[in-house]
Amino acid sequence: MNRKPKIYITVLSTIFLSLLSIPVYAQAPTVITAEVDRSTLTTDEYLILSVTINTGSAAASEPRLPALDGFDIVATSTSTQLSIINGVVNSEKVFHYTLHPSAAGEMTIGPILTDQNGQAYQTAPIKVSVSQGTGQRQSPPQPAAPGFPSLPSIAGFPSLSGLLQSFGLDNQPDIQGPVEPLDSAKLPSELRENEYLVEAEVDNASPYLGEQVVYTFRYYRPASATGRSIYEPPEFSGFWVHPETSETQFGGQFAGRKIHMTEIQTILTPTILGEVEIDPAKITSEGDIFSRGFTIQTRSESISVQPLPEGAPQDFSGAVGNFNIAAQVDLEQAKVNDAVTLTVTISGEGNLETFTDPQWEVRPQWRAFDSQASTDIQVEAGTIIGTRTIKQVLVPTTDGELTLPSIEFSYFDPQAGTYQTARTEPFSIFVEPDGQAPAPVSIEEQHSQAGTTGSLLPIKNTPDTDFFPSSLINKPGFWLLWLLPVVLIFSHFSWQKRRENILDNQGTRRGRKAAKKAYQALKKKNPESGGYFNAVGHILIDYLSDKLDRSVSGLTQAEISGLLLAHGVDHDLVKQVRTCKTISEMAQYAPIHDVNTGQFHQEIKSLIAELDKVL
Repeated sequence: MNRKPKIYITVLSTIFLSLLSIPVYAQAPTVITAEVDRSTLTTDEYLILSVTINTGSAAASEPRLPALDGFDIVATSTSTQLSIINGVVNSEKVFHYTLHPSAAGEMTIGPILTDQNGQAYQTAPIKVSVSQGTGQRQSPPQPAAPGFPSLPSIAGFPSLSGLLQSFGLDNQPDIQGPVEPLDSAKLPSELRENEYLVEAEVDNASPYLGEQVVYTFRYYRPASATGRSIYEPPEFSGFWVHPETSETQFGGQFAGRKIHMTEIQTILTPTILGEVEIDPAKITSEGDIFSRGFTIQTRSESISVQPLPEGAPQDFSGAVGNFNIAAQVDLEQAKVNDAVTLTVTISGEGNLETFTDPQWEVRPQWRAFDSQASTDIQVEAGTIIGTRTIKQVLVPTTDGELTLPSIEFSYFDPQAGTYQTARTEPFSIFVEPDGQAPAPVSIEEQHSQAGTTGSLLPIKNTPDTDFFPSSLINKPGFWLLWLLPVVLIFSHFSWQKRRENILDNQGTRRGRKAAKKAYQALKKKNPESGGYFNAVGHILIDYLSDKLDRSVSGLTQAEISGLLLAHGVDHDLVKQVRTCKTISEMAQYAPIHDVNTGQFHQEIKSLIAELDKVL
């Protein structure tokens, strides 16, 4: 071997080993982000708030929302965005909140919090402008999963897998986690001509409205492939999407090549009739320094959603699947005004999260309170199964043997193509009176119980004398004993009143000095010093504690707002308090550069002066 090839191989090896030592991602991803689909809307429209939590391979906990003043949450959903790196599936969870504005004005969605590995993370506040609408509310929109941008790549370089094969270094570690064997007979023929291939299918192309559909996506790639591949699912417009997906890894041989395949299944429930098209799903490979990135996508899938047959029972509420219903009570014997909890359980497979709870008759002998429902579901073999539990508190108002009638629940069975009705058994509950009053006793009965003579006995004189006992009312001690409780009650009342006056005077004095104390503390703080915003936040909290005569340091912003509103503070001042508190809290986690400290100092003084006029 001459000198030139040796130098060439040495240089290439050095470069290759150096590149392997470079971290794949120099910058850690942001843990939590939040965005809205629009910044201006009317009171007729809806706002989609999307909160994305990136936790790597760990499970994402639900974010902690602030008090959404001016908005009502009308719907929630979640979606998962997956990335595949050397066969390892990393998930990024997105929480969607559909909000409806309750009034017009400039609204602010405060920081949204999450905890990971014992550390707190939060988003920046989001401002939204809401104008007055016509009063005709629109239909809530379906949240869409955000897309992924195509990343740049370097053209003209051989693929990393090809370079590894040329050096005989194409042995890749197995995919982490369990790997199922591939059945080569079921693999698509297009895989012979393609290193990378994606396909998608649905298990039912003509479902009924509300019937489950399983959407399956498959991604084939060489076993030696490296780099990051991002799965972008379709938007699934016209479907309710079950938030949890199932991922399975496969490995095997095909056409003399080692290949891996990732299968991702998503359960859908159609919510509109007619022809519904599912957009293509995409895989975006970011590539690396040796290979270009690429994007490949599946074909779109068309589904024809059939309407449910006519002749639905009157109590049908949209349940599609196969269900059973059961009911039980926690007490079979009770007293009048005792609380009896009726628990109704609907179990089976189907759209447990989308149908309306059944209604049942509550007879006049019962007082009924609002029911509470919870759903526990899981996915088995591509089917949603689980239990929906409805609990209602009933209070009997009369005694006797009371009956809770049978409860009916109707559903549509797509396998049989017919409506079915399930029923519970009626309950009989024996209700006793609230309290047993003693039976009246007549004078004659009293006499017969007192003795056997049946006549009154004469009053006897004291022995050996004709002196009759004097009456108690003529004795001074008798009246002193009667006056003693009155004196004690009056003394206790006077002592309690004096104690309240002392406490009130202390609270009043503290409240009068609260503003002066706050101004003195603000005067000592330099707006340009470190920790200024945090210190100002404590000054504001101390002022409110003195003014409201109670500690508010451990209360949330929503609880502080409720206290201020209860003391007659108007909404604008409460909003200013929340804004100042938010700025001081944000300064604990990151520097604040877009707030003028001098102006903020004056605003705090003005805010305290305005609060002092009301409190």
